[in-house]
Amino acid sequence: MRNKVLLSLAVAATLAASPAAAKMEEGEPGYVAPPAPEAADKTLGMALMSASVIAGCDQSRGAGLEGIEDISAGVCNVTFNRNVRDCTIVTGVGAFSGTVVDGHAQFNYISGAENDNIIQVETRNNANNPADISFHVIVFCAR
Repeated sequence: MRNKVLLSLAVAATLAASPAAAKMEEGEPGYVAPPAPEAADKTLGMALMSASVIAGCDQSRGAGLEGIEDISAGVCNVTFNRNVRDCTIVTGVGAFSGTVVDGHAQFNYISGAENDNIIQVETRNNANNPADISFHVIVFCAR
């Protein structure tokens, strides 16, 4: 009888440790959610940079921003403190004073390895002509 009890306990322990038993669905009693992905420094493993630029390429504020250069009407070079070639970049027009801004913005990379941290932002009015319009840039990069 004692051998049967020990055998039953050994089988139960083996089944409980099997991968099939370990797969529980969310909402089941005893379910434990997997840990959220994170980098060694306890972040999600991305760099976030930004620039908010007043019409005429005047810097207003930003993160990871090294400078802004006025190239011509509606064209600004925005320089960040790291390579942005493999990053996701979003641009859009927007005012700082609560006034409505009409137009659109787009960006281009500047060619040449020495320019990997620069994007060129072009702003245009509704007639699609280059125009100095306030804009914002958000950059997401894998670390």
